[in-house]
Amino acid sequence: MSQEGLQIAKEKDPLHDQHPSTLRLWYLLVMQFCARRITFEEDSLSAVSGLAKEVNRHIGKEYLAGIWAHDIRNGLLWSAGAQASYPSTYVAPSWSWASIKKGRLVHPACMPMTEKSYLGQPVIIKPAAKILETHITYAGGDEFGPVVSGKLRINAPFKMTNSFAKNEIRLPWVEDTVSLSGEELEPFLYKLQSSTITCWLDARLEGDYAVLYSHLGARGAAFVHIASLASSHVLIPGLNNYSLQEFTALQHKNWALILEPAVGDTGEWKRIGVARIADELIDGWQSRDFAII
Repeated sequence: MSQEGLQIAKEKDPLHDQHPSTLRLWYLLVMQFCARRITFEEDSLSAVSGLAKEVNRHIGKEYLAGIWAHDIRNGLLWSAGAQASYPSTYVAPSWSWASIKKGRLVHPACMPMTEKSYLGQPVIIKPAAKILETHITYAGGDEFGPVVSGKLRINAPFKMTNSFAKNEIRLPWVEDTVSLSGEELEPFLYKLQSSTITCWLDARLEGDYAVLYSHLGARGAAFVHIASLASSHVLIPGLNNYSLQEFTALQHKNWALILEPAVGDTGEWKRIGVARIADELIDGWQSRDFAII
């Protein structure tokens, strides 16, 4: 296959491949697993290894410490539930959901829904980040088992925290969430907020805009654009309430990782959260390489 053909194959939307229901089942089971407590934190990947092997038997794709390589942009955009924390021992690289202490729900930013989402719209991922390299060091010979270290190298558009005003960076407030007809919907269903970056931190932070801005600024945080997810659910204000945005005019579908420099002068970065970015704030971002551990 030509280099151009290989790149097209790599960029193919995984949610339209021949095994979308298997991938969706994986996400659902991971979310259920993360809601449970296990005796030893370091056993997270071991606990799901049997499931991962079965999924691999059906889809035949590379597995990277809890994330599937062919769906990596979607897989990176998980969010930890309330009061999440980091385990006391190393379990997985910061970009994997397995790096978060269990007993908390973990939600992918975009759930695969076969070829149609439950809202009746196609599921489409528009990549922003280029995946340059992935490397996992395993604790043993099992590529579905525990890991010693992991690194993800990407090239992606980015901006530092201090590139934005305080009121442009925000935490999602409870009153922003929306339910329709009393049904529980995905945790990323929020009222549309123009000219803002909404942040879900892996370790929760209480406070207002200024506190969040100061916190991220002190840590030298960067917003790194991973993908635009056209199945991300947003709402627009109507006369008396909020209604679902039409798919063809979907806004604020830009998702980014929040990264901070790793300890020491290594040039490496660690994930500390995920963010959703308003369309008007995403233009003109320059790209660079990031090594995420």
